[in-house]
Amino acid sequence: MEQAQKSRRELAANLSASFATGVTTITFTNPVDTLKCRWQVSSSGPQRSLVGFARAIVTDEGIWRGLWRPGLGPNTLAMGCAIGCRNGFYPTVRDSLGWAQGAVFSSAQAPAEKVGPTGMFVAGLLAGMCGYLIASPLLQVKTQMQ
Repeated sequence: MEQAQKSRRELAANLSASFATGVTTITFTNPVDTLKCRWQVSSSGPQRSLVGFARAIVTDEGIWRGLWRPGLGPNTLAMGCAIGCRNGFYPTVRDSLGWAQGAVFSSAQAPAEKVGPTGMFVAGLLAGMCGYLIASPLLQVKTQMQ
């Protein structure tokens, strides 16, 4: 029983820390993402350099309104969910795969077994898939707002 509570606390701590990491990262890098999206749909296209395009946006709209604010809310929430789930669920998924592997390939019921590189890859794939499944609708909203 105590092990289960420890596992839940560890999962909550991993999810919280990973979510905070995603939010912090996007808070600082959202202007680059906004600039990329706006440059891709710009009618001036390749005739204007990226630096010239950014300069025009900052001159006309300012840094906050032109580059930082567009899509910031959905982008921080989406990346918080994506990174939070991917990094937060990874240890739990990895340990569950190890337990399942031990239960299937062992005659006695084995506690959590270590997984090899393939198990780690599958655990990362499953955890990341869960995160981006949650984040995808928010990323669509973010792109529309930018």
